[in-house]
Amino acid sequence: MAAQRATAALDGDNFCLMDTRDEERSRVRFLKLDQARAALVAGPLDRPASKWAMDEGFAVALDGRCIPLATASFEILSQFEAPTLASALAA
Repeated sequence: MAAQRATAALDGDNFCLMDTRDEERSRVRFLKLDQARAALVAGPLDRPASKWAMDEGFAVALDGRCIPLATASFEILSQFEAPTLASALAA
């Protein structure tokens, strides 16, 4: 299996992130909604969840934004991106 950071939904507000980048240190993390959002969708650096994601190695800072490194299915990503898109279109 290729190294990855994959996220799966457990229920509406809880997610499971499987980090297999380091075979000796593979880990499974259970995430709340704000943590999953920070691990999956780019956002501002000043969010507490962004700092958490970067500290855990699930995101990096780039050009003043928190850039996620994890992957997820289209269905999961669309849960997070739909509100962002709607607010962007309203602006």
